[in-house]
Amino acid sequence: GTAQRMIERAGGLPLSLGCGDPRGLLQWMRRFEPNLVISSPTYMTTLTRAAEREGFKARLEQVLLGGEPLYAEQREYISAYWGAAVMNGYGATELGGAQTLTFTSGGGMALNDFHLVTEIIDPQTGAAADEGELVFTTLMREGMPLLRYRIGDRARWAQSDPGLPVRSIQLLQRADDFIITADMGLYGQVIASALQALPGYGGKVAFHLSRVNLTDRMVMRLEGPALDPGQVRQLLADLYPELPGNVANGNLLLEIETGADLGQQMKAYRIVDERKTE
Repeated sequence: GTAQRMIERAGGLPLSLGCGDPRGLLQWMRRFEPNLVISSPTYMTTLTRAAEREGFKARLEQVLLGGEPLYAEQREYISAYWGAAVMNGYGATELGGAQTLTFTSGGGMALNDFHLVTEIIDPQTGAAADEGELVFTTLMREGMPLLRYRIGDRARWAQSDPGLPVRSIQLLQRADDFIITADMGLYGQVIASALQALPGYGGKVAFHLSRVNLTDRMVMRLEGPALDPGQVRQLLADLYPELPGNVANGNLLLEIETGADLGQQMKAYRIVDERKTE
């Protein structure tokens, strides 16, 4: 993909190894001794734990993460173990990949002002705001230009690094029902609609996201005391085939509570996200 071509153009040897069993990936690292790893925060945390268990350390210079929020505790853990600089990128396929980068812990994400016009707007009025929804306009795109594209993420303006001639933002939560967790993108509406077909489902579900020892934890609370939790897990696996692997790998702690009292909840689904980014 984009990362592979980037490394090739820089004169490096890219190894596209995916996100399978971390023990297998550690074997490749022993063989090729890479100096750079590009991954997601979730999988890099899982990989680091596996390396720690095996007592293995590579001489990494940099770790470039993206695809989901990076938490300060994750950055500190990964950086301390590998002795490497950890940078976090943010972007989207529609924008051509990562278009922002966090260089230091606690700093904002530096925008690519050379390729994008970035706005933060009030999602209700469309007016410029200090905190609101991110909107992007491409400057260099020829094949698929975007004009004031609403990406669905919320952000606020942040203090820029005085050494960089670009602006910075701090990412907040999503503006819609998209749940980013453990290398996956889950849609609350899609899950809530599919649940309607399960016998005993009461009609409402709440998603509660938090973190336990650097790992994402998602608790699903569902109406319906007769609802079978095993059927809920199977439904999730059918909708998102990568989910069981992420649970088995330890990338995600998934708990399902049936018979929950959601009488105060007005909508069919509700998302509560207590995770805090940098």
